[in-house]
Amino acid sequence: MLKERRKYPRVLMRKVSVEVETTPNNARSLKKGMIKGISSGGMGISIQSPYKKNDMVVLNFILDRGFKFNNIIGKIVRVENGLFNSIMGIEFLDLSEEDIARLKKYVDSRLKDKDKHDVIIQKNMVIYK
Repeated sequence: MLKERRKYPRVLMRKVSVEVETTPNNARSLKKGMIKGISSGGMGISIQSPYKKNDMVVLNFILDRGFKFNNIIGKIVRVENGLFNSIMGIEFLDLSEEDIARLKKYVDSRLKDKDKHDVIIQKNMVIYK
């Protein structure tokens, strides 16, 4: 059995878009993807053409319930290539204390609402149907 390596609880998501930007060789590159899961430590994104592992990115996204985040710096720690889309695991690097608190509040509120939704509960994770 694999040991759970996550430091923070996360929620899986559907239909939440994210802008991912990087500047390789000083050329701006902006792509859009879909957030698959989020915690106060990072996020997973589904994207058609991924960046490379260890690339630094800037993220902009708005979660439901009015949680808006701009210019969040992250590092791509995992890339899983699929047939149509790829999944990128991104670790947040420079979140302010305020942003960490807001993400924790968001995740906690989603976890508390699990009884009000049709959800599948997995270890440290809630999947909303």
